[in-house]
Amino acid sequence: MFRLKVVVCGRTGLQGRSVIAYLLNKELCEVIALARYPGSAAATALATAGVKVVKVDTNNPATLLGHSGAAMVYSVLHCPGALKRANIISTGT
Repeated sequence: MFRLKVVVCGRTGLQGRSVIAYLLNKELCEVIALARYPGSAAATALATAGVKVVKVDTNNPATLLGHSGAAMVYSVLHCPGALKRANIISTGT
């Protein structure tokens, strides 16, 4: 069965945790969580639950790329400088 990939930023915050829990419960897609500290207890728990945890550095735009095939990105993070440098968003400047 083909499953869409969904990238979730802010995976240990209230919003990110809720979105990941919903997606895992419904088995709707492959969940990829971006993490600054993939070895943390929270990230390890997500990996154990079936989430692919990927290390990123919001100061290094190259680490935000490379998630080819992702159908959606869910993010409530505020890091427009890094995302703009990675050509992911336009901040209108």
